[in-house]
Amino acid sequence: MNPHIDFVANIPLPGGKRQHHVKCLVRERGTEKGACLSVRAEDDGFRKWTCWACGQSGFAFAPGRALDPSHRPAKVTSRSAMRSTRTGVPSGLSVPAAARWEASWPIIPGTPAANYLRARGCPLPPPGSHLRWNAQVRHGPTGFTGPALLALITDPQTGAPMSVHRTWIDVSGKVTGPGRMYWRKLPKQGVCRLWPDGELHGVLAVGEGIETALSLALLTGAAWAALDAGNLATLPSLPGFKRLTVAVDHDPAGLRAARALGDRWGEAGAEVRYLMSPTPDDDLNDVLRRLGRDGFRDGVDELRTEDFLERFGDE
Repeated sequence: MNPHIDFVANIPLPGGKRQHHVKCLVRERGTEKGACLSVRAEDDGFRKWTCWACGQSGFAFAPGRALDPSHRPAKVTSRSAMRSTRTGVPSGLSVPAAARWEASWPIIPGTPAANYLRARGCPLPPPGSHLRWNAQVRHGPTGFTGPALLALITDPQTGAPMSVHRTWIDVSGKVTGPGRMYWRKLPKQGVCRLWPDGELHGVLAVGEGIETALSLALLTGAAWAALDAGNLATLPSLPGFKRLTVAVDHDPAGLRAARALGDRWGEAGAEVRYLMSPTPDDDLNDVLRRLGRDGFRDGVDELRTEDFLERFGDE
């Protein structure tokens, strides 16, 4: 981890200021003069930092150092919301959904989102992932506010943004508050690209849920989440992909979805394999949590169902 992250997280901001300039770690240890490190506090506990001397920049999470929650950020306009300058993702979302995605942060060690995923046994998504988080996500109908995973839903073929999916979480690994929700009045079809397209190399691994897909990635190196059985069932075959690995939820909806997906991709000429817990009503994350990472990887042969279509084709 970049040592500046811990350094920035613990810098006191005098007088409650949002922005402060100090010497970076390199200059603190040397004789150079000048405050070269710019630290800006955000409203959700993160700090954005840039060192003009070292040429480095990034974000640091400062738990317990968030600004006064009564502070309100600048009003979001249509123009600002429809840009995604922080994430680099062009937005075709509604203004509120685009604003929420714009206010999301990468999942890095030490954050509540990282602690939630660690409690579920999951790896953290890589830079460029469409899975991010925010510390203060409000559910309008109930008023519940808390940390949540934010999944950008995109068109599987074009990559165009379609919606944002929210999962309210706590650090113990439990889904809390309103649970899992799509954004109202936006399309629910699509995928969450947990790994960027450029890291797939002609091989796609996909599962229903976020945690299931992240568990699958421990075996395949990268994965996407379909977010529900309906999306998994209708995922179109994609040009350039020669192999598909499906994480099957061992329940009636999961079996039907995996069968439909495998049939479509198989007819398009892709090699399809299925990984499924032998225990009914389990998904791969259930297996991972039960066995731990080493046991999960060592037991992959028990998850393979080469005769999946023969065994479950009529269910």
